Amino acid sequence: MPRFTSEQAATALEIEHLINEYWAEIDLNGGKHVEDYWCEDGQLKVGTVELNGVDELIAFYVERRELVAGGPGGIRTSRHVSANLRYYPKSADEVVVIMTVINFSGAGAPPLAGASPSILGDGKILVRRCADGEWRLKRLEVDFIFIGDDPFQNKRLLGSEKPV
Repeated sequence: MPRFTSEQAATALEIEHLINEYWAEIDLNGGKHVEDYWCEDGQLKVGTVELNGVDELIAFYVERRELVAGGPGGIRTSRHVSANLRYYPKSADEVVVIMTVINFSGAGAPPLAGASPSILGDGKILVRRCADGEWRLKRLEVDFIFIGDDPFQNKRLLGSEKPV
């Protein structure tokens, strides 16, 4: 197994922090500042959703917040978890991170009944150091392995309220 240099270990910690802060932005802030985490040409592919560029990412989360506001109670709770992160440096300015992504979500304020994940998937993120020296997400892909019973999320990410 390859060993990390001190610099690679520090980079891995910075990138893990970026990923955790991104999930927190989605879960706790509805993605209001999603552009802070992405390269301008960032790409997101999750389920049937494919977004290209920061403007499409912003629009996706604006629409999500509007749908939530018009839904039951106007509140949605979610928590994204990254597990088993593995880092593969491509260059000094690009790193691929492979991980397991787990998401719990549902309508309403916490605590919500039920403990089954709404998604469990294989995630792959290309992270790039931008011109300003900050690490940002370049491409995030999640391939679903298990899908739960969250009609809102299934409709948004699969195009159907029920898993196929």
